[in-house]
Amino acid sequence: GIGGREDSTNVIRNSLVSCIMNISFDHTDMLGDTIEQIAYEKAGIIKPNQPVIVYPAMDPAALEVIKAEAEKQNAQLVLPDVNSIKTEHKGQFCDVLYYKDFVINQSFAGQHQSYNAAVVIEAATALNDSGRFVITKQNITDGIQKAEFPARIEIFSKQPLVILDGGHNLDGITALKNVLQTNEVKNLTAVWASLSDKQPELLIKEMAPFIRKLYTVDIFGSRAVPKAQLADMAKKYIDDSQAAQSLEDAVCKAVEHGEDLLVFGSLYLASDARNIIINKLNNK
Repeated sequence: GIGGREDSTNVIRNSLVSCIMNISFDHTDMLGDTIEQIAYEKAGIIKPNQPVIVYPAMDPAALEVIKAEAEKQNAQLVLPDVNSIKTEHKGQFCDVLYYKDFVINQSFAGQHQSYNAAVVIEAATALNDSGRFVITKQNITDGIQKAEFPARIEIFSKQPLVILDGGHNLDGITALKNVLQTNEVKNLTAVWASLSDKQPELLIKEMAPFIRKLYTVDIFGSRAVPKAQLADMAKKYIDDSQAAQSLEDAVCKAVEHGEDLLVFGSLYLASDARNIIINKLNNK
C-alpha cells in the first residue's frame, strides 16, 4: 500500500493523532493525477473523533479535501498559522525555528523543515492533551534538535561541502534548491540519477544553476534512466555533463579533488551513495 487510505500503516484504527504533510504530485499512477485525488488518499488516515494536524503551507485545493474528510470524521483539524512560523538563518545550514513559545535550533536546514517542525509540535501537544502521554516542552525541543534524517539534505562535511539528498520529485528538488540558495551554495560538482517517471529533464533544469560539473550514474530498477541518456539530457543545461564510470568513481574523484559535492536525485542512489561517502571521507 501507499499514499494513506490504502497504506499498510492504516490498519491502525485507533491512532490518537494523524499528521498530513506536504502533498505533491508523486505516485500518480496509484494515487491519482490531480492534487485533489492525491489529497483524498492522504486524508484516508484521519480517524473518527481524533485530531489531524496539517502541513502549514498545504495546497489550498488539497486542504479543502482534507477539511471535508475531517468534518466527515468529526475530527479536529489543526492547521498551524504559516505566518507565525519564523525561520532565522544563523549561518551555513544553521536555522533557528520560532513558533509559539518555542525557540529551537533545528537539526535540518530549510523553511520547509520549520513547517514540518510546527506539525511535530502540534502533534506532540495533541498527544500530551490526550492524557495518554506526558510530553513536556523540553521533550519536544530536544526531540526536534536531535532528530536525524539520513539522505535528506544530509551534510557530511562543510569544508569541502558534501551533501546527500534523496529528493526525487519536483517538490523535493524545490526544497533542495531553496536550501542551496539560502546558504549561497553554487558551483557544485554533482552526481545524479533519476527514474523515468520523475520528470528527470525538468529536475535537472531546475538544479542546473547550482551545478558546475555533473556526473550521471546508473541505479537499479527497470524505471531507471540510463546514465548516458541522463548525461545527454543534462548537457542542454550544464555544459560539463558526463556519464561516470561508476558511482564510487564519481564520488571519489570529487572528494579527492576537494570539490564541493552534491549527490541527489533518487532514494535508490542515496542508499548506495551514503556508505561510499562515509567510507571515502573517513579514509581521506
